[in-house]
Amino acid sequence: MIDAHCHLSYIEDVDSVVDESMKRISAIVSSAAEPEYANKELALSKKYSGFVFTALGLHPEPAVKMSPKEINDYINFIHSKNNEIVSVGEIGLDYKNIKKRDKRRESQVIFSMLVGLANELRLPIVVHCRDAFKDCFRILEDAKVDVVFHCFSGTDDDAKLAIERGYYLSMSTLVVKSMRRKLQTKIIPLKNMLLETDSPWLDPFSSELKNRPWNISFTADAIAKEKNVLVEEVNNATTKNAIKVFKLKNLKKVGVDWVLPK
Repeated sequence: MIDAHCHLSYIEDVDSVVDESMKRISAIVSSAAEPEYANKELALSKKYSGFVFTALGLHPEPAVKMSPKEINDYINFIHSKNNEIVSVGEIGLDYKNIKKRDKRRESQVIFSMLVGLANELRLPIVVHCRDAFKDCFRILEDAKVDVVFHCFSGTDDDAKLAIERGYYLSMSTLVVKSMRRKLQTKIIPLKNMLLETDSPWLDPFSSELKNRPWNISFTADAIAKEKNVLVEEVNNATTKNAIKVFKLKNLKKVGVDWVLPK
């Protein structure tokens, strides 16, 4: 199993968490959602090479608080780390928390710039989208790389459109305690599905910041029950998908049938 999206830099006891994760799952893709965490995430992927992989992105909420120079400097930084990262993300739109019309327009411009960056670097895009699917889909029409909706929160119609476009939908640990998300997994093919925790957020058994990467196993169990398939089928499909979309190489822990497609 691979945790396709989490934030190790927000976890205080990160080394012990990674050590425990290495006993339970195959890999972690950890995201820096704003500039101040980028170097820490990159350092973790170097320290745990072959197990921890880094995504660099810019969450829409801090993005609209940054100056144009700060955003351009960060884009240049991401560009310089092209060979050290596996995706541009998370990036996107959040209309739940960004209410002002001018800030929403600003957010769309930033998102579009970052989609362009991903195209230039030929890296997949990991999308943060809350209450903004219409505009997200419109901007993503310019994407020339794979697209992953992290912690998918859209309607069934949003899911169907994403699937039609060949996007990946990342199922978070919310599936464990949300009946709506649990039922929605029935319409999402395994070939379009990833697993994630978004840890330390979205703990499946509490409202505290206690979530950990190995909790994707609970999500896999819930999905298997809804789809009436073996949990091994969910684990194998989502692992292969993560390896494919993020082009994960030199994995330290991976089954012999989980190979990067040529």
